Amino acid sequence: MTTTGDPTTVPIIADEAGVPDYELPELLRSNAGGRVENVQQWEIRRGEILKLLADNEYGHMPKSAVGIESRVLDCRTHPVTGEGKMKQVELTLRRRDKALRIQLLLFLPEAGKRPAPAFLGLNFFGNHTVHEDTGILLPESWVPNHKLLHNTDNRANEKSRGIRSYRWPVQRILQTGSALVTAYSGDIDPDYDDGFHNGVHGLFGDEDFDVAREQRWGTLAAWSWGLSRIVDYLLANEPEIDGKRIQ
Repeated sequence: MTTTGDPTTVPIIADEAGVPDYELPELLRSNAGGRVENVQQWEIRRGEILKLLADNEYGHMPKSAVGIESRVLDCRTHPVTGEGKMKQVELTLRRRDKALRIQLLLFLPEAGKRPAPAFLGLNFFGNHTVHEDTGILLPESWVPNHKLLHNTDNRANEKSRGIRSYRWPVQRILQTGSALVTAYSGDIDPDYDDGFHNGVHGLFGDEDFDVAREQRWGTLAAWSWGLSRIVDYLLANEPEIDGKRIQ
């Protein structure tokens, strides 16, 4: 539920028995009480549902836009892609005098299958964990310490290359004629509590929001917002990816 004041002081209910009675709103009934029976009414209801989620779960995103710059760091044919290629791109998001860099990793199928539909998703320990290729750049941003991934002092290292590849069937995706695009979640917003000043949160100030501080976005909303900026880049700069078929 929406809270006021310092969100760190809001009591947490850990036992389901302590949750008060509630009634979920009807999905296809507007706030005014009318039934949703056509596309136009659904568009209105959809906005109401999104506001409910922002008010009660994810927080509100900033109203201001950012500039997006891109730089290709590496692009080459790659054994796992057959006659396709692996590409690494650095995105720089700018807002006034502030900047944030996000590294993208792309695997593209062979030329005859492009423009290709694409699977887009975040990884949670670095692009280098997706595949063992030694050319994949390690993240320079904060990473969670993890014994099995060999992460210490919140820094990524070579020992964790490809260690999460079981979650990313790159070759199978490419064989279907699809592309894969991923970025490290911590490049967008590191998942630790510093009062929401790091990552993309640090690009924005009070003037960039229409709501009070306690109603603003958290980490999940920041990751979603970052994925949207990656889609902006793909639509504008990657003609080998079918912008209408990004999943």
